[in-house]
Formats: sequence, C-alpha cells, structure tokens
Amino acid sequence: MSIEQETTSHGWEIKADLMKTTNHILPKENIGSNLHYPDNRSMLSPVEQVNRLKVIFPGLRGDGFNLLPSSNLDVDGILVVPNLSKIGWSDEEAMEKVFQLLMAARANFLNCRETELCPTYFRLLKRTARALETLKSNGADFFAFPVQLGRRYLGKSARSAHIDLAQNEFGLGPLEIALFLLTHPNWLSSAEDLGIDCIGCEYAPYGHGFFRYILFFYFKKYLKFEERWSNCPDIHFGPATGFLL
Repeated sequence: MSIEQETTSHGWEIKADLMKTTNHILPKENIGSNLHYPDNRSMLSPVEQVNRLKVIFPGLRGDGFNLLPSSNLDVDGILVVPNLSKIGWSDEEAMEKVFQLLMAARANFLNCRETELCPTYFRLLKRTARALETLKSNGADFFAFPVQLGRRYLGKSARSAHIDLAQNEFGLGPLEIALFLLTHPNWLSSAEDLGIDCIGCEYAPYGHGFFRYILFFYFKKYLKFEERWSNCPDIHFGPATGFLL
C-alpha cells in the first residue's frame, strides 16, 4: 500500500522530486551516525503491548485487534496503538491525556511544550494522518503496524528523511511515541538512548503560523519533549516511521 507525498501550505513536507532537484543544501542535512540503541532495548510483542495498554485504558478490549505483520522490513518491531476515539476522546484530548499519563508514569518527564499541542502550534502531516485513518478503518480498539524508531534515518534531518520514505512509509507523531514510551518504560531512560524525532507532524512555536519545526523526545537527566528546526540533523537522533503493508 502506498501513501502519496503531498505539499503543505506553510510547512517543510514538500514533494520529494522537487526537493531532490532544487535543494542544494540537502547533503548537509544527512550527517550520518554510527551510534546504535543500547543492547537491552527491544520492543515487546504485540500481545504484551495490548495487555499493558488494557490496564492503562480499561475501556478498550484487545480481542482481534488489527495487526500488520512486519514481513521482511528492516524494522524494530510491531507497535500497538489504542484507538482512543473508541473511548470518546478527540485527537486533541487524546494528546493531552496521554501526555498526562506519561508524566504520571515517568516522574522525570519534562514536557517543554505543555499546553502547545493544539492546532495553533501543532498539526499532523497529511501523509501521517491518512495512514493512521487507514489503520483505524476496521474499527478495532487497537491497531498495530511495523515501525522503526530512528535507526533507519539516524543522523538525517526530518526533511532529508521524508525524501527517502518508502511508498508505504509515514512519519510517526508525538502521540504514537508517547504511547510507545508508556508501554516501554526502559526506552529513553538513560543518556545512552538515541533521541526519537516525531516527523509525522509540524510545529510552529509561539503560534506564529510558520510550521518549520519538528518535535522530539530524548533523555538528558530527564525524559524531555522539545522542538527544533526540521532541517537540523543530529547524530544522536533519528526520525521514527511506520509502515503500511
């Protein structure tokens, strides 16, 4: 299954073919990295994730959830995401409440963008929004899909990673990563962990309407959630993506 790349009105998600031919500074946005996840970082099985999520969200059932197999993709595992609309949460409510849950679960969590995950500051990219709607379309309480949490594009900017996305690949947003961290508390728990760029969204600090930033999670004394320019690569960070099959 493919996801067509689209242009947004103000943001940095632009057509890959245009970017390849006109952006002469793009090589500077791919600095590469030879870092890797700590050895004890691995994703739980889908069943283990569902069992943990059913405790966190007791109104949801885990029977017959939608599962996309990993096939032969170079992925870190299968991510299970609850369909929070099934318990009556809007997208904005889901973001706020999941971040509150993460703050309660991780005493060292510092949300540097608190109160700013609303349409004035934040919006999903169309590619990601379409992919998530496709995954939710069978109406299950949970859906699951293959993901990589940054190593595929380690040392690349968000803009550079978007050029290299496969047809069936899409960027993950902060909600998906926050849910992942709820079920995987050992991830982003030490300075050795690689930061995770949420390239499925655009961010406009100060509410100025220029969506030129991305949001990301990393650990430095605390688990932190912050923003930076979309064209800034870092050897300690990698854009996270999911796949449709």
